[in-house]
Amino acid sequence: MERLNQLVTRLLIVALIVVAAWIGRAHLGKQALVYHLQSYVGAQVDAKHLSLNNNEATVFLSQVEVANPLVEMENLLQFEAASLKLDFDSLKDRRVVIKEGRLSQIKFSAPRTKSGQIKRGIFDAAYRPEKENTTRSAPVAGVPQVDESLRNYPLAQRWRDSLIVDVNQSSGPVADSFETGSLVNQKSQQWAARFKEPFERISRVEADLSMVEEVLSGRVDRLNPLRGEDKLKDAFAALDSSLESLSHVGTLIPRFETQSQKDIYELSQVQMRDQQSLTTSLSVQKFDSNLLNQMLVGELERKLVADGLGWFQQFRNSIPNPATDFRPMKRGRDLYFGVEQKPKVEIEKLQIDGAAEFANAHFNFAGTLENVSDAPHLGEHPVKFQLRAQGDPQVIVSGVLDRTKGNMIDEIQFTGIGIPQPAYLLGEDESILISMTDQSRLHVEATLHAGAKGELGGTMKFRFDDVVLHADDVHQSAGGLETAARLNESVSGINSFQITTTVGGTLANPTTRMASDLGPQVARALESVFNDSQQLVRRKKETLLNRTLNGELAQLKENVSQGIAKLNESWRANYSRYNQLNKQISTARAPSKERPGKLR
Repeated sequence: MERLNQLVTRLLIVALIVVAAWIGRAHLGKQALVYHLQSYVGAQVDAKHLSLNNNEATVFLSQVEVANPLVEMENLLQFEAASLKLDFDSLKDRRVVIKEGRLSQIKFSAPRTKSGQIKRGIFDAAYRPEKENTTRSAPVAGVPQVDESLRNYPLAQRWRDSLIVDVNQSSGPVADSFETGSLVNQKSQQWAARFKEPFERISRVEADLSMVEEVLSGRVDRLNPLRGEDKLKDAFAALDSSLESLSHVGTLIPRFETQSQKDIYELSQVQMRDQQSLTTSLSVQKFDSNLLNQMLVGELERKLVADGLGWFQQFRNSIPNPATDFRPMKRGRDLYFGVEQKPKVEIEKLQIDGAAEFANAHFNFAGTLENVSDAPHLGEHPVKFQLRAQGDPQVIVSGVLDRTKGNMIDEIQFTGIGIPQPAYLLGEDESILISMTDQSRLHVEATLHAGAKGELGGTMKFRFDDVVLHADDVHQSAGGLETAARLNESVSGINSFQITTTVGGTLANPTTRMASDLGPQVARALESVFNDSQQLVRRKKETLLNRTLNGELAQLKENVSQGIAKLNESWRANYSRYNQLNKQISTARAPSKERPGKLR
């Protein structure tokens, strides 16, 4: 981000230009500029136009470029026009005091069309300005970094590990996991096996009794044991076998009735457990709103905080250091005997305008700068500045840098209203991915302050309005695109959210504590989606259970009841037939059943 880098120090360069111009007067103005200013800067200085008013002690400069001594094709400072009024009396005391002035269209680090390097010649070769960071994408020192522990246990993995509900159940068929269904199948097979043997016996009894009826339907003389002995033997054997089978089936019927009651009771208990499981087996999925905040807006918050801290750091570092900044070409030093020391160069008030960037938005600014000097510790008043964006968006940056009387207390305030924002991608595809369109507007309220030892404090509030969110994707473990589609119905209703950061630590090693209402809003939306998914699973299971209870279980009970009734009916009917046939064969004219054995 292009900031007002080294604002105070660089504006003092303007004062030095004035000194050079005033010393050289009109006909030697540009030569004086080159000689005096380049001895301090160590790079090329150009001024297209210079005019002086000796009577009013005013200087007008236009199209001034001061090259960067460290970057060959870059300007340290350039501006289109400067109108400055000097204090005559201070000039007599070898001090430069700019009472008031205006500096227009300031630009820092602008590219040059030709090299700004110069041959140092008589200039102090030992002096080299402190090297600045010229890599535009490099992070500002002291910007909060990502917690190292997150590299070993990423936020997305933590989020996936927190899932306890299998939301994918709602998108596929519900497995027949009820006890009732499996037990009904088991009982159906058992009863089919139970009924098979007694009904087969009844079938054989019916066949045997039919054979006996056929024998008894013949003429009476054929029943004579001497004439129809074989048929009688077969009939008697059939009756004996039928009696044995009927006796066996007769003992099974009460057992079946007892077993039927046991099975019905067992199925009722399983049915009750299955119905209870519909409510007790459903898990409630909760989401950590703090974790969601870190996933969704953690990176965005770090960038916005870095902007604010970067501005603060640059303003604070721009206070010149008399020991290193603007070292004169001459050798030796000035000594003062009983005379109050005052800054050599001082700007009481200066109107400035230019261009800058804050919170991903470019804007033109205008404002004032007061009490700037090359020796702030000797000044009577702290440095004050206020910059205001011209037009939309509305941005105000103001602050106080106090170095007077041994102080080192600085404060900066940011106020931004309706700053247009680019599109953002919140989260990541390994967990949850939400896109935010470029229609949002950012409101900023921030105050930062630092003490003598760099101890940092303050609060930064960022509110996004006119937000349009869209749930693009959710990790497959949480339901994938189907969950994202359901989630989108909720997050599309979120039209604003706020991020609040409490700053601590030091400028070199700041600490931050973030809070946001976006995490709780998305957490509620996700919980609603997962709850709906669970309810869908519950309804599917309930439908399956009801189908099992109303269909298969009812059919089983009916089949068992009808099977026992049919078996009992068949047993009774065939037992009655047996008694009739046994009586007929015993009372017939033929010999009794015992007679054939005696006749042989």
